Order: sequence, then C-alpha cells, then structure tokens
Amino acid sequence: MSDLSNVHQFSFPARIAASSVPHIIVRPSAHGVSHIPVHSFQDFYAWVERIRTLEKMPPSGTPPLHRMTALARALCNPHNAYQSIHVAGTKGKGSSARMLAAILNEIGFNTGLYASPHVMDPRERITRAGVFFSPAEYASACTHVYHTVKKTENLRDYGQATWFELITLLAFMLFAQQRMEWSVFEVGLGGRLDATNIICPSICLLLPIEQEHTRILGTRIKSIAKEKGGIIKPYTPIFCFDQPEDALHVFKHIAREKHAPFFYLPDMVTHIESSIKHFTHTATLSFNAAHPVGRLFARNIHCTLALCDIVQAKNAALAACAAKYLFPTVSETLIERGLSRAYVPARFEIMQEDPLIVIDGAHTTQSIRCACRTFSSLLPSAQYILLFACAADKAVSQFPPLFSHAASEIFLTIPGTSKHADIQKTYHAFRTTFHQTVPIFWSEDFASIISRALYASFAQRKALLAIGSFYLAAEVKRIYARTCHTLPNR
Repeated sequence: MSDLSNVHQFSFPARIAASSVPHIIVRPSAHGVSHIPVHSFQDFYAWVERIRTLEKMPPSGTPPLHRMTALARALCNPHNAYQSIHVAGTKGKGSSARMLAAILNEIGFNTGLYASPHVMDPRERITRAGVFFSPAEYASACTHVYHTVKKTENLRDYGQATWFELITLLAFMLFAQQRMEWSVFEVGLGGRLDATNIICPSICLLLPIEQEHTRILGTRIKSIAKEKGGIIKPYTPIFCFDQPEDALHVFKHIAREKHAPFFYLPDMVTHIESSIKHFTHTATLSFNAAHPVGRLFARNIHCTLALCDIVQAKNAALAACAAKYLFPTVSETLIERGLSRAYVPARFEIMQEDPLIVIDGAHTTQSIRCACRTFSSLLPSAQYILLFACAADKAVSQFPPLFSHAASEIFLTIPGTSKHADIQKTYHAFRTTFHQTVPIFWSEDFASIISRALYASFAQRKALLAIGSFYLAAEVKRIYARTCHTLPNR
C-alpha cells in the first residue's frame, strides 16, 4: 500500500480569473431576498455571525454534505479550480496545514490556506499561505457568495446553511478567484460530515486522534477515528501521524477498502532531534532510506521553527514527507525555508520574554501536557502563574494534575463569551487537585481575572502560562495590548 512507483509531479488546472467564475442565474425566492448590504468581509462576517454553528446544533441535526454540495454547485464548484490537500485530526492539524502551505508557497506555488480557529481576526481562517488577501479581494468573493446563497431558492429543501459552511464556501470562492494553484484545507470538526469534505484532494494528512467533541463524534477512539477517517478518498495517498492503536487500525482499514496508499510517519522517519534554547526551536529530521518516501530525501532536514512547542518537530516531519512525495525533486533547502516560516497564532505563542508570558489554545489532555512540558523546559526550576479556562464540554478533571508540579498561583475564568463554560466545575476540579496548597482566584468576569493574572506576573516577575482555549488566548492578547503599558515593573 505504500508503493511509490507512480510518484510524479502533479499537473495543474487552468487558472480561473475572478471574472470567469460566472454568477448562477436563479429565480428569486417567493419569500423575497433579504437585502442586507454585503460590500466587504466585515459585512459578510456580520451576516454569518447571525447563523447557528454546527457545534450548537443537536447531534440529530448534523447536516449531511448534500447541502454543501448544492451550495458549491450554485457557485460553479470553485473548489475544483485548484489542487487541494486535506488535513484532519485532533491536535497538530493546524500546525501541519500551515507548514505544508508555507512549503508550497516557498516552492513558488500560489497557495491558499483554510485553517481554524481564528484568534484576533476572522480573516486568519482564509489566507494566502498565512498572509491576508487585500480588502478588495475578500470583498469580491464575499459579495459573490452572499448573493448566490441568498438567491438560490432550490436549497430550501436542505435547510439553513451553517456558519462554518458559509465560511468554507467563501474560502472555495476566494481561492478560485485569486488563482490559487494549491490550497490546504484544515477540517473544522470531525471529517466525514465536515463542510470541507466535498473537495477531491491530491493527498490527505491525518494527525493524532484524541477524545474531543464527543457529543457529535462519539466517546470511543474508534468512533472518532471513523469520523476523522471519513476524509480518506479512493486511491488518494494518506500521510498519517503517530496514532493510538485503535485509531491506526481504523485508518488502515479504511485505506485498504479505498485502495488509498498509506504512509505512516514512524515508518518514514528514523530520528527527530528537537531543542529549544533561548526561545529558539531547532529541529533535525532524519529519514528512513529504506522507505519509498524516506529515500526521496537527499539529506536530513535542519530547520528553525517559529513554533516553539516541542511536538512541532513531528508535525514538521509529516509536512516535509508530504511535500517531498508531491514534489520529489524539490530541494531540502526550500522545505527548510517553508517550515521556518510557518506560524500558528496562539499555539505556544511567546508574547514576551521577561517576565515570560505564553498563550496556548491547547484544549485536550495530550496537547496541554505537551505545552506544559515545553513550558517547563524553558523554566526548569522556576514556579509560574497559571491562567486557565475551558469550555463546559471538556473533561476538566483531567487537566489540574498536569499543572501540579510548579503552579504557584492559579487564576480561573471562562473562555470569553463565545463558548459555554462552567466556572464552578472548573474551580472544584482544581481545588480537588491542589487542596489548600496553592491560592486559586476564580470568576466569570474574564476581563478582570486576566488583568489580575497579568498584574501578578509583572509585579512578581513570574512567568505566566495562559492555556485551555483559543478563545481565552484571544482575550489575553486583547487585554495585554490594551493594558501592558500600565503594568508594574514595565
């Protein structure tokens, strides 16, 4: 299943100009078209913000892909205008997607990147390999998608489009209008029924599986893997990260059924050396010359990663293998440059070094454990201040033990207003672990708690780790930017 006898450079579809993606002509709805003016990305986003998201729907309301397929057809299937790559998993998929997009961009391809969540600006979700498009470019696609969706009467049978479906359609259209040659799509939730799963990718990446969104994906690793593995397409190569045994079994089974070549990271890579010194992450990746993908590398990859988390070296290895498979003749130097330029907002993001302030959107047990390990490597003998918040659907009792070794002061709150949270449940989980040994401050007033945590960090010259939610990370960045000049010992 891993024969590389047919490795080749991909040919590319003809470029599609914005003017050549025609508007579909349909009869306006008998109920009338809502004339909400959409002339910019801000207008479009204000419109979709009023629409329910998939995560807020009951499990029985999970929409099939029929609606997404019909909506894309109304737009003349813009997602077919370029080669695509699909990335799914519980943790690491955002980093790997950004790394692969950066490599493709470094090679010289016009590369779109669709990733989530955003931290400060919703445009972060739809970029040219991490760089914003111009306001006019966003506006053109927004106007097109908005008017097409509002005018398409025959989609009423499928129900209201979700927030994520509309944002995904915008990415499809913008990438087509701006002549992307390649686009990398990160799955939003699950995989099988995700709005992105109407694309026909050239390759797929499967990152590590962990329990998440159990209300929708199921509580067992096998059921979650089945949903994630739903992105596997017939004869489409799969590049798979280290997995729990149950998940790996599911992925291999689906790949066999669909005759999809399956490449497993531990088989392709012999050694990964990773080091973080003076807030600089360097990695050396060594490949297995006996493996059909590993032998494509002329030498080891040596790179400096903008992403400081230790686990990012493995994500880099998977992205490098996928890129080398697609383009066997591309130089190791170009791959190294791409890896060094990939950046993920709020993924072990160092906001400042003295005192050290790190924000991390990690929200699963394993991802928080990895972040804590990296954080401790930067502060081998020092205690730190912890700022934590998580959504109500998380198994919060699993988190406090991960911080028990060095947290000297704990601030607990909710992750902003976008996610439902249970602050009392969070407090009791931490109090059960720490008893009375560590002071714990908690409140639903997240702005107040964040400000107090930042003040304590500066006043005591102690490091601060803010973790548990991307929404928390966004609020910390906003409040830090607004108040940093007033903090003590600045």
